[in-house]
Amino acid sequence: SGTVFEPADEYKGDFARTYFYMATRYYGEDGNWSDWAMSDGAELKPWTVEMLLDWHRDDPVSTKEINRNDAIYVLQNNRNPFIDIPQYVEYIWGDELPAPSALDATEIDTASFRANWSSVPSASFYKLYVSEDETFSTYLDAYAPKTLSANHASVSGLEAASDYYYKVKAVDGDKESDLSNIVHVQTVSASTAVAEIPFSYVIGFAYPNPFNSDCVLPIELDKEMHMEIDVLDLSGRVQKEIHNGILHAGDHKLTLHVGGLRSGIYFIRVQTPQRLHVRKVLFIK
Repeated sequence: SGTVFEPADEYKGDFARTYFYMATRYYGEDGNWSDWAMSDGAELKPWTVEMLLDWHRDDPVSTKEINRNDAIYVLQNNRNPFIDIPQYVEYIWGDELPAPSALDATEIDTASFRANWSSVPSASFYKLYVSEDETFSTYLDAYAPKTLSANHASVSGLEAASDYYYKVKAVDGDKESDLSNIVHVQTVSASTAVAEIPFSYVIGFAYPNPFNSDCVLPIELDKEMHMEIDVLDLSGRVQKEIHNGILHAGDHKLTLHVGGLRSGIYFIRVQTPQRLHVRKVLFIK
């Protein structure tokens, strides 16, 4: 009973992601905020979350919204993470299951490889799909899909010097996530295969992300390896050197202290003898 305002459908997602940003950025710093119909201080009320989730899902991030976020970053040196990575909304407020990220394959030889993907905390298990073509018009017999509880799997019975593709989704009860990105793998040619014990490593995704103080980069190593790890800004300039030397075999959780940097998007660069890995993170003061 009173005057109300509802944004146009093409801007509802913009409003929703703005409210989600304010609720995240100022949570715990809202002591002098007044409560009102939509929130108690910075904490959104349940009906508000439900409505904003609908708006967010029905009106995806637009080019105009991205351009506005970029312009704000130039002026204020901070960004709205829910525009850069909309999936964060589901992680925090949603009841939809987030999709895992398919990671680079390891232990690649003539007839097999190890498929890897990021863990989804609320997932009960995962479905792995493997195909010989990137459109997934057909699947390998055992992977159409294969159900797994771990966040990796050995894919075997393959042809040497051949192309394979894999993707994965998370499952929790009757809920299934969207499919992950697709990873391309080429098995080793029989003529170039070397007789050695396969060596694998996994560079995980930094967490929490976004973060406002420190974040952790998980790394798994089968044996010791030399690594150079640093933090770059959007221009590619090194802002922090994290590690330069040998990491011993085992599971590592490297803590990244970036408190002296400005709010914004940064890249964690991990250089190994095999290849370069990059992980994007968002720092919010």
